Amino acid sequence: MNSIEINRIPSPTWNKLGINHTTLSPDPSSLCHARPVETEGDYFPIVPADFSVPGSAGAAFTRLLEEILPKAERFSSLPEKPLLIRDTLFPGQVRRLSLRAARGSHLILITRCLASSSSDGQILEDVQILAEAASHVTIVQILDGNSQEKTAVSLAADAQEDAKIDVTQIVLGGAGNILGGNIFLRGNRSSLDAAIHYQCRADHELDLNWVISHAGQKSESRILAQGSLNDRCKKVFRGTIEFLRGAAGSVGEETEDVLLLSDEVHNQTVPVILCSEENVQGNHGASIGRLSDELLYYLQSRGPSKEDIIRLLTAARLKSALRRIPDSETVQWLQQRLNENPD
Repeated sequence: MNSIEINRIPSPTWNKLGINHTTLSPDPSSLCHARPVETEGDYFPIVPADFSVPGSAGAAFTRLLEEILPKAERFSSLPEKPLLIRDTLFPGQVRRLSLRAARGSHLILITRCLASSSSDGQILEDVQILAEAASHVTIVQILDGNSQEKTAVSLAADAQEDAKIDVTQIVLGGAGNILGGNIFLRGNRSSLDAAIHYQCRADHELDLNWVISHAGQKSESRILAQGSLNDRCKKVFRGTIEFLRGAAGSVGEETEDVLLLSDEVHNQTVPVILCSEENVQGNHGASIGRLSDELLYYLQSRGPSKEDIIRLLTAARLKSALRRIPDSETVQWLQQRLNENPD
């Protein structure tokens, strides 16, 4: 199949910069449905059919997955008890999830995309979430692997009045990782708190595309991207906050903190704020820096090698995401993955 454009930025710039989008060359014949998700808590297997927020990867990606999997897995949480969904995917697997957080309920989705150096095949997932009034949605997405194929995760969410959405994305490894989020803050006082933690090394590529649309009054969004780049890797972060007409009193903030550990890395950060409403507040910024020779000398004089120092600093940045994961099983797995002893 020919390649498709995904993760397109809403406000394109010069094509020669190579940041407007990325591409994916899918092979539908090699993909199969992932095993059923695990659930804890009661749910209804129904979701409204009028969901209209496009996925962060774009319409072409959504159509592709609809052709492979005509029917999405559908879950609707209940107010009485939190619904926890654990989702694990391996190379060659694809999944579509359509989730509804009912009014006043708490829905938790934890996804792990896992691969190893001996694994082959793409991992593709499309997640759509409707957060009804006063609901709370917690999303944790972990990408971990050394497969030479790309992993692409598309996320879309529609937040109604007083709905709260928390997203944590953690990238531990993989030759090509594509992810992001398209969050529509439709309701008054709806909110998003997103944290993206990543490490990228070798010749790997990481492509991030986040789009937050403020439509409700006094809606709030916060995006923090924090990671380290080493060797010859390439990373693109697109962060777009848009204030639509009528979103008076809304606040949006995006920040990226990048640690460069090699002179050969290729880093591109594209923070964008679009505004059609006057009474709003939008902030964006990026902090990009390297380890100083003085700091390296000081730390090495205490015993550890340069490689050990880089490993410790990278792990410390990733460890900061642990407090955002509301599932002890996942926290323990991630701690072990980072070669730490669980508390």
